[in-house]
Amino acid sequence: MNTVNKMGNPDLRLVRRIEKHLVEFRHQTMLHVSPSINQKLLARAIKTFNLSKSKQIIALLEINYAPQKLKTEKISFFKKLFQTFFKKPINCVLFTQDVIYYRNQSINVNEYGAISYDEFPRRKFIFNPEKGLDLDFGDSLTLSESQTDAYLLWEILESIRLGLEDKHRVPAEITLATEILSVLSIYHPNTDFYLHPNIPEKKLANAPGDKQVLGMIDCTLSGSAKQGLIFGPEYIYYKNDWTGASPDGKITYQDFSDRSFTMLRSSEISLDHGDSLVVSGCSMNSAAIIQLLNALAKRVHWYYNNLTEV
Repeated sequence: MNTVNKMGNPDLRLVRRIEKHLVEFRHQTMLHVSPSINQKLLARAIKTFNLSKSKQIIALLEINYAPQKLKTEKISFFKKLFQTFFKKPINCVLFTQDVIYYRNQSINVNEYGAISYDEFPRRKFIFNPEKGLDLDFGDSLTLSESQTDAYLLWEILESIRLGLEDKHRVPAEITLATEILSVLSIYHPNTDFYLHPNIPEKKLANAPGDKQVLGMIDCTLSGSAKQGLIFGPEYIYYKNDWTGASPDGKITYQDFSDRSFTMLRSSEISLDHGDSLVVSGCSMNSAAIIQLLNALAKRVHWYYNNLTEV
């Protein structure tokens, strides 16, 4: 199943199938299905996940983590104005043309996540009244008081999964490379972010080693890819200019899986353990890069912890 056609446009048949399942839950007050999504709410969601305005949004599910508190809490006029003007991140699940994005409650380490529809047939969604919703592959959605939203989301995801499941499909072999590409594809296309097999030859010429390059983030203004981040089959390579805290290096995926990623300064991302990536010449949003790295680390961690079960 491909979520885009040969021209790189969304698969309209897939979009219609997703819409069909979501319409069944339209009566739920927290679920907003296009074109009836409040524009201010939609703008906050797009800002939350650093999405392009060209991304087709199918539906938005609001998530409340403490509904009883929200009912009694008095929000001042100035606080409402601040949240609206600055488009404060919203706790929600966003259904797009090819990916489902979710934002967990802020106390979680892995606050953001994304799941492509390609992955649905091989995932198991488990509702746990005490822990929330297990999305499989190390992903989860947890709530603090009421589990109503988690159960609703479980019903929606299960409906979509069963609708997309091909019973005649031969399960693909799960390898580290397939898991890496699965995560990288969620954040592609993105400016200065290239994915196998569509990486320009002139950029590949600057990649370390002679092995296959799964993905690349070009951090140069010239587009030469002499500085940036390269996802190989065994290592993640980074190359910086002279302004970086560390010039270059490589990280094994097992080491990478236990790291966390944050902004070191305005133009540099910390890769943990003294490693960093200078992004001053990269057009890809820094927050999106950090989301990608954290999502990849989580998926690789899941992969290594489940090797004996694969």
